[in-house]
Amino acid sequence: MRQLWLAVFVAFVASAHSAEARKLKVLTSFLPVYCFTVNITGDLADVENLLPPGATPHDFQLSPPDTRKFNASDLLIANGLGAESWLDKLVRQGTKQKQVVLISAGLDKGTNPHIWLDPVLAAHAVTNILRALQAADPPNAEGYATNARTFVQRLYVLDRDYQEALAPVKRSSIITYHDAFPHLARRYGLRIAGVVEETAEVEPGPRHLAKLRQIVRNEGVKAMFTDAEHPQRLAAQLADDFGVRIAALYTIENGELNRTAYEEAMRKNLIVLKNTLTDHASANAK
Repeated sequence: MRQLWLAVFVAFVASAHSAEARKLKVLTSFLPVYCFTVNITGDLADVENLLPPGATPHDFQLSPPDTRKFNASDLLIANGLGAESWLDKLVRQGTKQKQVVLISAGLDKGTNPHIWLDPVLAAHAVTNILRALQAADPPNAEGYATNARTFVQRLYVLDRDYQEALAPVKRSSIITYHDAFPHLARRYGLRIAGVVEETAEVEPGPRHLAKLRQIVRNEGVKAMFTDAEHPQRLAAQLADDFGVRIAALYTIENGELNRTAYEEAMRKNLIVLKNTLTDHASANAK
């Protein structure tokens, strides 16, 4: 009998230890959401990203394994604002009820979804993620808060660096190939005079191209920025036709999954913006 009770006690202790040691399982939708989340969780939770490398949230197609990942997680964190068109379908197909956290919560529903390209809106997203993690995992609430504070400080340093570097080229008029950069442009005083692809993956027609050509002439457009992850041959042809510089920016919708990927890509974008617009301003001054 003593041995039986000892066995039961050992099993109980092992079970309690296992429950104590189990980390929160978090599923994120795509790269920037993953980066924000892992910078908050550190090693306090297990974070997995849904989209495979190379896939973008616009063209992602759900598979049965994706639904199983969703069902195995405790928390799903996504961007919202229409960035993940498959999100509602995933929730409908899932068999496990769980909290779905949108990092864009609190912003107007008509907001352009690319909020992560503005470091200040990224800080807003981090706050939303932090609150959700603390609610789902109270024992680690303070640890999450400490990590979030550190990350938000880096985001505000990034914002300051953008403000300082782009101050000399404020009010520059640019064209973007995709409608991905309105938040970044607004934050740092750039003006997006036109967008080549008004609808993602739909090439512009002759009437729209003629309108863009007129905008370039009338508004002194300095450059066209295309997507570094998906170079477009048409963009190069248009830049040559319009007589503007062309450069590539990262939309950061996909890439290598590591906690510094977002910050690294944003700093690459800053260098490209500063060099492209400064070089154009210098050329015009001569």
